[in-house]
Amino acid sequence: MSQQLVSSLRHKPSTTTEKGMERAAAIITAAKRLFIADGFAGLSMRGVAAELGISLSHVQHYYKNKEDLVAALLYQILDRYRWMVADIQLSLADQSTFDQFCAAIDLFLHDVTQQEFAAVFCEIWALSTRQAFAAELLANVQLRERKQLRALIKPLLPRVSSDELNLRANLMLLSIDGLVVCSAHRTQDTVSGRLLLKNTRQHLIKLASVDTVIEI
Repeated sequence: MSQQLVSSLRHKPSTTTEKGMERAAAIITAAKRLFIADGFAGLSMRGVAAELGISLSHVQHYYKNKEDLVAALLYQILDRYRWMVADIQLSLADQSTFDQFCAAIDLFLHDVTQQEFAAVFCEIWALSTRQAFAAELLANVQLRERKQLRALIKPLLPRVSSDELNLRANLMLLSIDGLVVCSAHRTQDTVSGRLLLKNTRQHLIKLASVDTVIEI
């Protein structure tokens, strides 16, 4: 169960049961399907209720509006990656930090190049130019992503300054964002797409492991 989902329900006056948690997760899953298919404009609380065969008030019991739904589904995606990275680091505890980093990055690159993932994030980026909630949500998401990348880089570059770690994490995030945009518009796994993925991976590894000062 997503930690974000659990924490998002703690404000409720009544205790949310395990069955309630499952229902909340099902609502997010349905919302994601509709969000990917029809975008934010096509997503509605009534549509989610109809998708699950439940009442509108039942959906609103967990999420008061579709902005909350979008935030929940986005954080669910991020939480999934965070916990999978933790599992990788645990399973590879006897290997080098470089091997752990490469495994984590390979997992991340696999996820972000899936069109489902790309469709969600590209829609959020587009919304952020005209919707205040989306701009705030995107800023929070990018902050979490930078912190995750910084945490992955730091063991590989223990001597670099905090400012340079932040810069490297920002550059990595920009490269990943560019890959996400390309993935959202690619209809098939072309040679150029595979080459872009390979070069992005090499670039990320270089940013995370080459111990030379980057001008700030």
